[in-house]
Amino acid sequence: MDHAWHPVGLVVEPKGTFRGFTTVIAHTNVLQIFPWDNDLDVQISEATIHFLADYYNMTEHHFDIPNVKGGRTYMLEINPNYIVKSEEDTLNKIDARWIDMSSGLFIDITAVRKDEEKRSQGNPEALTCKDKHHYDESDIFPLRESLFEGVTVKIPYAYTYLLEEEYSAKALTRTSFYGHTFNEQTKIWESAS
Repeated sequence: MDHAWHPVGLVVEPKGTFRGFTTVIAHTNVLQIFPWDNDLDVQISEATIHFLADYYNMTEHHFDIPNVKGGRTYMLEINPNYIVKSEEDTLNKIDARWIDMSSGLFIDITAVRKDEEKRSQGNPEALTCKDKHHYDESDIFPLRESLFEGVTVKIPYAYTYLLEEEYSAKALTRTSFYGHTFNEQTKIWESAS
């Protein structure tokens, strides 16, 4: 992935655009941007997705980005099916996207919601996303601070547990994956081809 296409501030906390909303880095992006990954993943609250849909759907926002002449313009697109909480509609599992208007690359946004079914069965902490990820509140909160592309970000509290649950324990120690090998000296995933 071309790392220059996204403004890190947009990914992690668009303070200049939507003050007061917390964006949480999700899935493999908790570790880094991998060269084989074609998007970035973040999570927001259900209240935030409702607010963005009501006031900012299909709006464009320009960001000045270091080393990118003229900056970049991004459109916030809210999926009209964001209100459907079902995991059955696999074509609508992403609730929103930030889309780079010059390249078409995007940042996937999913809303973390209360899992009413599991809560009614006795788990008062149950949370879910339409992309079939399930959490307890204590998996995510309190949020931790981390660095992502040199910028302070929020990540889930139990990030190691969540990554192992989603990808396996080996995912945190593998040095070869998807045609890439991790270079211990440079700390960079290099293409095997």
